[in-house]
Amino acid sequence: MPNNHITAGSLPSSELKILASVLPPVGLQVVSDENGDRTALVAEALWLFATRTGLDRDGEALETVLTDFLADMLHLCSQTGTEFSSIMGTAEMHFDMEDTGIY
Repeated sequence: MPNNHITAGSLPSSELKILASVLPPVGLQVVSDENGDRTALVAEALWLFATRTGLDRDGEALETVLTDFLADMLHLCSQTGTEFSSIMGTAEMHFDMEDTGIY
């Protein structure tokens, strides 16, 4: 029996474009407390990153886009003197609150 479980490693980077397609046109602000909108916003940003870095090609995995983006975020933090681990901890706290709806 085939394994139909989809992972970030097997999902194509073009999935970002599909996820982002639910947003209104660029130029209109998206103000929402819905996790689907949050997902679409970050997918839009990552799709732009993927197209600018050539990771939007067929066969390129979403996991590769995420890994390269995070590595570049580390470079940005290093250049600006920002502590990535501190930001990540705060982001995880926000995610947990948004995911559970408990604020």
